[in-house]
Amino acid sequence: MGTSGSWFAALLCFLSLGVEVLCVCTENDLQIQGGNYTLSRDLDKDSLLIYHCQEGYYPYPALTRICQPNGSWRPAPKRFSPQRCRREHHSFQWFTIYLN
Repeated sequence: MGTSGSWFAALLCFLSLGVEVLCVCTENDLQIQGGNYTLSRDLDKDSLLIYHCQEGYYPYPALTRICQPNGSWRPAPKRFSPQRCRREHHSFQWFTIYLN
Protein backbone atom coordinates (compact mmCIF):
# COMPACT_ATOMS: atom_id res chain seq x y z
CA MET A 1 0.00 0.00 0.00
CA GLY A 2 1.52 3.30 -1.07
CA THR A 3 1.23 6.66 0.58
CA SER A 4 -2.14 7.44 -1.02
CA GLY A 5 -3.43 4.04 0.13
CA SER A 6 -2.36 4.82 3.70
CA TRP A 7 -4.28 8.11 3.67
CA PHE A 8 -7.34 6.34 2.26
CA ALA A 9 -7.21 3.68 5.01
CA ALA A 10 -6.82 6.38 7.68
CA LEU A 11 -9.78 8.31 6.21
CA LEU A 12 -11.98 5.20 6.33
CA CYS A 13 -11.02 4.64 9.97
CA PHE A 14 -11.81 8.28 10.79
CA LEU A 15 -15.16 8.23 9.01
CA SER A 16 -16.15 5.07 10.87
CA LEU A 17 -15.97 6.64 14.35
CA GLY A 18 -18.82 5.48 16.55
CA VAL A 19 -18.94 2.12 14.80
CA GLU A 20 -16.38 -0.47 15.75
CA VAL A 21 -14.18 -0.79 12.70
CA LEU A 22 -10.79 -2.38 12.99
CA CYS A 23 -8.15 -0.92 10.75
CA VAL A 24 -4.93 -2.66 9.81
CA CYS A 25 -1.57 -1.03 10.41
CA THR A 26 0.82 -0.33 7.56
CA GLU A 27 4.51 -1.15 7.20
CA ASN A 28 5.38 2.48 6.44
CA ASP A 29 8.49 3.68 8.32
CA LEU A 30 8.92 0.39 10.22
CA GLN A 31 12.16 -0.71 8.58
CA ILE A 32 15.24 -1.08 10.77
CA GLN A 33 18.76 -0.35 9.54
CA GLY A 34 21.00 -3.36 10.18
CA GLY A 35 18.24 -5.73 11.30
CA ASN A 36 14.73 -7.03 10.69
CA TYR A 37 11.41 -7.41 12.47
CA THR A 38 8.69 -9.99 13.05
CA LEU A 39 4.94 -9.52 13.49
CA SER A 40 2.85 -11.69 15.81
CA ARG A 41 -0.45 -11.20 13.92
CA ASP A 42 0.55 -9.76 10.54
CA LEU A 43 -0.67 -6.14 10.39
CA ASP A 44 -3.85 -6.78 12.41
CA LYS A 45 -4.99 -5.04 15.61
CA ASP A 46 -2.93 -5.97 18.70
CA SER A 47 -0.11 -7.37 16.55
CA LEU A 48 3.23 -7.14 18.32
CA LEU A 49 6.16 -6.01 16.19
CA ILE A 50 9.55 -7.08 17.55
CA TYR A 51 12.81 -5.70 16.16
CA HIS A 52 15.83 -8.00 15.86
CA CYS A 53 19.52 -7.10 15.54
CA GLN A 54 22.63 -9.24 15.24
CA GLU A 55 24.55 -10.16 18.37
CA GLY A 56 26.27 -7.19 19.98
CA TYR A 57 23.62 -4.73 18.75
CA TYR A 58 20.21 -3.61 20.05
CA PRO A 59 17.16 -1.96 18.42
CA TYR A 60 16.94 1.81 18.92
CA PRO A 61 14.82 3.81 19.69
CA ALA A 62 12.13 1.10 20.18
CA LEU A 63 12.38 -2.63 20.87
CA THR A 64 8.70 -3.32 20.11
CA ARG A 65 5.57 -1.67 18.72
CA ILE A 66 1.87 -2.63 19.01
CA CYS A 67 -0.75 -2.15 16.27
CA GLN A 68 -3.65 -0.08 17.62
CA PRO A 69 -7.34 -0.56 16.59
CA ASN A 70 -7.22 2.75 14.69
CA GLY A 71 -4.40 1.53 12.42
CA SER A 72 -1.52 3.35 14.13
CA TRP A 73 1.56 1.93 15.85
CA ARG A 74 2.50 2.64 19.49
CA PRO A 75 5.06 3.94 19.96
CA ALA A 76 4.74 5.68 16.61
CA PRO A 77 7.68 5.37 14.18
CA LYS A 78 9.61 8.60 13.75
CA ARG A 79 10.16 9.55 10.13
CA PHE A 80 13.26 11.69 10.77
CA SER A 81 14.79 9.42 13.41
CA PRO A 82 14.81 6.02 11.73
CA GLN A 83 14.89 2.75 13.62
CA ARG A 84 18.36 1.21 13.62
CA CYS A 85 20.59 -1.32 15.34
CA ARG A 86 23.11 0.28 17.69
CA ARG A 87 26.27 -1.32 19.01
CA GLU A 88 26.14 -2.33 22.66
CA HIS A 89 28.65 -0.48 24.81
CA HIS A 90 29.96 -2.10 27.93
CA SER A 91 31.63 -0.01 30.54
CA PHE A 92 33.06 -1.48 33.67
CA GLN A 93 33.95 0.32 36.83
CA TRP A 94 37.29 -1.03 37.95
CA PHE A 95 38.07 -1.22 41.62
CA THR A 96 40.65 -2.89 43.86
CA ILE A 97 39.88 -5.12 46.82
CA TYR A 98 42.52 -5.30 49.52
CA LEU A 99 42.53 -8.41 51.66
CA ASN A 100 44.27 -8.38 55.05
